[in-house]
Amino acid sequence: MKPRAGLSNFCVLVAVAAFAAATLATDSVKKTNGSGSAKADKTIGTAKMKAKQEIEQLREGKAFSGDIGPFLAPEAVGLELLAAELRQNPSSAVRGQIVKALVQIGTKSDPQGRLSNRRILSILVGDASLRNDGPYMVAMDQIAELSPPSSIREYGQSLLKLLAKSPSSGLLLAIAKAKIIEARPAIEALKTDKIWGKEEIVPIALAALGDHELERRFVDKFLQTLDAQEKMDLAGTLGRIGTRTALEALAQEMRSPLIFEIPAAYEQSVRPDIAKAIHSNYPDKEFLLVIRNEADYERIEKFCEQEFKTVWKTDRPPFLVMQPLAPPPG
Repeated sequence: MKPRAGLSNFCVLVAVAAFAAATLATDSVKKTNGSGSAKADKTIGTAKMKAKQEIEQLREGKAFSGDIGPFLAPEAVGLELLAAELRQNPSSAVRGQIVKALVQIGTKSDPQGRLSNRRILSILVGDASLRNDGPYMVAMDQIAELSPPSSIREYGQSLLKLLAKSPSSGLLLAIAKAKIIEARPAIEALKTDKIWGKEEIVPIALAALGDHELERRFVDKFLQTLDAQEKMDLAGTLGRIGTRTALEALAQEMRSPLIFEIPAAYEQSVRPDIAKAIHSNYPDKEFLLVIRNEADYERIEKFCEQEFKTVWKTDRPPFLVMQPLAPPPG
């Protein structure tokens, strides 16, 4: 039985209409994708142009403007331009400005002001270390101060290579903060070096990496001193060591009554410095840095009780952070 001509023609018309609709849809997608691609290219181009202008300012010795946008645009083309400039520019002054710019971009773009951007860290660890000069040392100092331990550990192997080639105080502190235990033999060897053997940063790093005798020496000195200035300095040291023993000692002294005084200028409690040292190991606990009233001290003490099982042996001292002192009469 043959199909009727009318039905056959109808099927042909339906097929043609479907093909036309599909073609129009494909053309529409192509146009849309083309428009999106062109828009992205324009955004990248604009960011690249602004980044180049910023780099030219750095070449002229001017400080970074603070505009991080061009360096965080799609594909982060600005960061790659900064990395290339850091590798190629022979001027230590310009390279120093680039390192400062990278640190600003990293901390300004982080919700908690940390230096954790992987690409920026890889530039600071890799490109900034091509020359053993001031900018390299600044880069290591900033990583040690501002980067979380977990972020530093990602570059453990690169830091070990730098330790063998170009040790610096910041590098040792970064290694200590991240607890890169593999570095201990190389740091042990620095004790016999004519220069490094005199630097306190070496025993601090070794204490952080498992030398319990050195760790105990720092802890005992901190617990026993009755000098306010020394107490604050040693609190910073224990914060850098960052072991459980060091942190428990810091927590134990959160009720220290010691007060540092500059006559006729100001007086300050040692307790905020102790809280700051604890915070360096708990960067997400911002309340450790905020002391405005007695309740803030109480919150810090609660944290010590919960985290370190601290048991208080004395009452909390009268409230003090820092206050000016009146000059003597006459």
